[in-house]
Amino acid sequence: MRKLSIGILMIGLFLFTGCSASSEPLPETPNTMQPAIFVEGELYYTTGMEMPIEPAEEAIKKITGVTDHRELPKKDGEINFPIEDAVYARISDGNEYVVVLIESEWVRFEKREE
Repeated sequence: MRKLSIGILMIGLFLFTGCSASSEPLPETPNTMQPAIFVEGELYYTTGMEMPIEPAEEAIKKITGVTDHRELPKKDGEINFPIEDAVYARISDGNEYVVVLIESEWVRFEKREE
């Protein structure tokens, strides 16, 4: 009888700890904002889309600062994701958007419709 009680107790503990460990899904990156850039008073958010363009040299500007990834940029030329020696350009070709040079590719950032 004692072996049966210990066996039932062990099974109960195994089931209890197994269920409690998987009951809450964990976020992949908690409190992280979508990558964004602040340009000329407007916030632009990444689309993740690489653009096959080369902006005019005079349109290319250096990133002025990096904010915490949990915040949105608030100053002109500021981003909220870490990237060294980053540059960007504002493009107006019928549509207005910004491109940021990330790992040798121009990535498109757009304003959100509110």
